[in-house]
Amino acid sequence: MIKISICSNHIFDIPLIMLSETIITMTALQLFSIITFFGGVIVSAFVFIGKKYVDFFKDKELEKFKNRIFYENENSKRQFEKELEGYRSQLSILEGRQTRINDKISLVIEELYSKLIEYNSSMIDLTQTLRLVDSSDRNNLRQEELERIKNSTDLGNDYMIYYHKNKLYFNKETRILIENLNEELKNAFWDYTFKERFAINDSAYTNDILKKVSEIIRNKVPILVENLEKSFRRNLGLEE
Repeated sequence: MIKISICSNHIFDIPLIMLSETIITMTALQLFSIITFFGGVIVSAFVFIGKKYVDFFKDKELEKFKNRIFYENENSKRQFEKELEGYRSQLSILEGRQTRINDKISLVIEELYSKLIEYNSSMIDLTQTLRLVDSSDRNNLRQEELERIKNSTDLGNDYMIYYHKNKLYFNKETRILIENLNEELKNAFWDYTFKERFAINDSAYTNDILKKVSEIIRNKVPILVENLEKSFRRNLGLEE
């Protein structure tokens, strides 16, 4: 038995075994509290370390992902620029080729139009119904007529040959206009020169044919030429 004095007036008797149990219980509670505290600290530490570990690897993965996206974007950019440069090169080649074609078309139109005007002018001169001449010299008159026929023949052949050698430079609309005009000029020349080919003397019949030919050259052909000129201007980009 142990006597414990709380104050000078009171003394309590406490059995030793109870005191021992009390001390053990208190010690166990303190130990449990300590273990619980340090356990909580350790768990918190593990949680903190684990979070940091996860955050570390998360940041690493995020950085790797960012780097991968960056490099992929750079590769895509370089690939795009490479393809774009290829397209630019092809476009430059096509533009150069189209420029050469347009230049060629311009030259062909200019040359063909020049030959057409010369040919048409010779036909106008050839098919005149009134001409101031000296009727006393018939041989000279015939020679002049043959020279006009030869001149129209040469100019017409030159014009026709040039057109057929270069017709691929004209679109369908322009070809139709040219060939309709060519047909009228060819028929007019053929009808005008038939009496020379067959050695037919002048008569009312031949004079009537020559008059009709002259009307075609002076009335119908100019309309066809004007339509062709409009088509040429469109092809040259000059149409208003």
